[in-house]
Amino acid sequence: MSAIALLYAVHRDRLVNERMPVHQIAEEFGRRVDADVFPYSGYLMLDMLTFLADRGVPIDRTALKVRTDPDAPDATVLTTEHRELLPRLDPAQYPVKEVREFLEDYDDLADDELQEAVTDTLGLLRTTIADLAENEVCVILIS
Repeated sequence: MSAIALLYAVHRDRLVNERMPVHQIAEEFGRRVDADVFPYSGYLMLDMLTFLADRGVPIDRTALKVRTDPDAPDATVLTTEHRELLPRLDPAQYPVKEVREFLEDYDDLADDELQEAVTDTLGLLRTTIADLAENEVCVILIS
C-alpha cells in the first residue's frame, strides 16, 4: 500500500470561515502545488513530519482551528507562524544516521539516497513556508 502527499495553497480565511473539514476546503478551494515538487511517497512526508515533531519542532501545530475528519486524509496546515521554525528545518542539523534510526522502513535506500530524500523534503517545507503570503496557508494532505 502506498501513500501520496498533496500540497494545496489555500486562502487563510477559508479555513477560518468555512464549515467543512480542512481536506475538503483544500481540495475544493485550494490551488494544488505541482505534484512534481514532491516525487516521494506520502509516507516519507508523514514520517518526516513525525520525525520533526519528535525532535521538538512543532511543524504539525498551528494556532488556526481547523475541522478534521477521522476518515479523511491526514492533514497538516503550514502557516506564516511556522517561519520561526525555518532554521530548524535545515537538513544539515539531521545526520543521516539519526534519520535512519528514526525512519525504520527505509532500509532499501542507501545513505546518500536517504539524505537526498530528507534534504528534498525539508527543502520543500522550508520553501513552502517561506513563500506563503500573509493571507495564505499550505495544507499537506497525505492519503
